[in-house]
Amino acid sequence: MSATSTTVARIPAIVDLTLSDSSDDEDEKRHRSSNDKHDRRYSKRQKSESGTPPQRAAAGKKSTGDEDLIEDDIKCPIEHELPREPVMAEDGWVYENSVLQQYFETCKDKNYTSPMTREEISKRLVPAVQHKKLIETSIRNGYIKGDLADSWMKKQVVKFKLSKNKTSFEDALQCPLTKELPWNPVMAADGHVYERSAIEQYFRDNKDRPSPVTGHRITNTRLITARQHKKAIETSIKNGYIQGNEWHEKAGQKKKLDELLRKAQGGEVKAMEKVAEMYETDFLRDDKLAYHWFEQAHEAGSILGTASIGHMLCAKIGVKKENVNKGSRLLLEAAVDGSDYAMYQLGLAYKGGLYDFRVDFKKAKKWLESSQDPDCPHRDMTEEANEDANEALGELDKLMDA
Repeated sequence: MSATSTTVARIPAIVDLTLSDSSDDEDEKRHRSSNDKHDRRYSKRQKSESGTPPQRAAAGKKSTGDEDLIEDDIKCPIEHELPREPVMAEDGWVYENSVLQQYFETCKDKNYTSPMTREEISKRLVPAVQHKKLIETSIRNGYIKGDLADSWMKKQVVKFKLSKNKTSFEDALQCPLTKELPWNPVMAADGHVYERSAIEQYFRDNKDRPSPVTGHRITNTRLITARQHKKAIETSIKNGYIQGNEWHEKAGQKKKLDELLRKAQGGEVKAMEKVAEMYETDFLRDDKLAYHWFEQAHEAGSILGTASIGHMLCAKIGVKKENVNKGSRLLLEAAVDGSDYAMYQLGLAYKGGLYDFRVDFKKAKKWLESSQDPDCPHRDMTEEANEDANEALGELDKLMDA
């Protein structure tokens, strides 16, 4: 393999798809669970960028007159009223159902387009259950007042007094699975908003896909980016309705990712590797994008990229189908070129018979020992992975002496 170059030809930007199908079969779940603990390659993990969040010091601080209006984040973008029957369209916006249906009737020849983006969408809509809860909680807590609130309650035939002790606004915004504010919020077919990585993992782990909230089966695993929900989180933190230190740490990570993406799209190989690594972190996890950027790095001459896609092809991570033949070939290629991570993965595969490898303790010991050689040209494993390799070597010694 050629030596890693500093830059290559420009890489086209990734299109951020609004919809993603997160259904996975049992075979992928088996591969993923058997390899999670071995996906430890990096000498330096991405660290959170803390920094002072642009928010008030504590939730519930009295208004100083400079708040953004939460209502602007949750109105129907067509009629600019609070939707009484909110539905989310495929463009990620929440509309009043009847108003959106009227809009669809104006589209010629059934060529339906988004009122906001003008991109083609279908008429498939999701009842926005959590969005409605957000509206109600905003009114209860007095964050939305006056004619706008009165009109909505009148249409809902709902009357309630403002809460003396404010209802937890964070409950209306947090992911039902993680119980945290979602950084990458998506709406599922049950009408609730989740952290993308959390609901995707939930679908993989639960074959029958019961809703985490209602228990009813979710037949459609499509997820829609919840644009207004994220904006409502940003406004709520700024206005002091909720605390958001951890969320702002994620914002710092996202800013770092955006900077790396620009460099990666400009052809910087190291940036491609780091982007892929960031897509493997918990809050940004996107296996398909991780694979994409490791593949781009591999094609640009990165040994780490070669080793990484080799492992991902074998373990069926970020790809639709496993390809053990290609994956094992790439792992061997990277190992010969001096990748400690490739050596480590080959050692584990031969020791445990992973990915249809034939169990061979001698080969397993050879590759694991090589991964621990301080003179190894490409050292990318974490301290944890090195400890795991040494533990595996100890187990092999016992097995080979038996």
